[in-house]
Amino acid sequence: MKNKALFLDRDGIICEALPRGEYLVCWDEFKLMDGVTELFQAAKEKGYKLLVITNQAQIAKGLMKIETLYEVHEKMRELLHGLIDEIYFCPHKEGDGCECRKPKLGLVCRAIEEFDIDPAQSFFVGDSDKDARTGKAMGAKTVFVKNRYNAEELKRCDPDFVCDTLAEMRKLL
Repeated sequence: MKNKALFLDRDGIICEALPRGEYLVCWDEFKLMDGVTELFQAAKEKGYKLLVITNQAQIAKGLMKIETLYEVHEKMRELLHGLIDEIYFCPHKEGDGCECRKPKLGLVCRAIEEFDIDPAQSFFVGDSDKDARTGKAMGAKTVFVKNRYNAEELKRCDPDFVCDTLAEMRKLL
């Protein structure tokens, strides 16, 4: 029997969203979203794998060193009590021609294979049209979490569910 998973964007889902075009470049800028710990605990209790799929173009843009990104992710794991099963990230910027940058499926396919995931039993949770398109393309249910920066992106996609908070997302599990 295959596993089910929550595929989660990082910025805007695990940590608070920054204005579009701005990048988190150090741990001091990381602010945990309200309700994320409770969402993760509820998902684990229901047998979900927690897999982070995140674009991190600030690496290719020279705004952050990859070592700093690893430090941020390690501290994030600690803050969330080790609930995250794996973090997959794309260090490229748009136009680099990689296969890992969402909405392409490179990272998702790797996660599906490594964790024996059934996309049809899974959710892709994000705050952008790229996240919704990624989830649709992989065959998962898509959840768009609204914030003060993404109203226009919601108009460009057709997610299965739209939530104002992560507490609402918990009800979908």
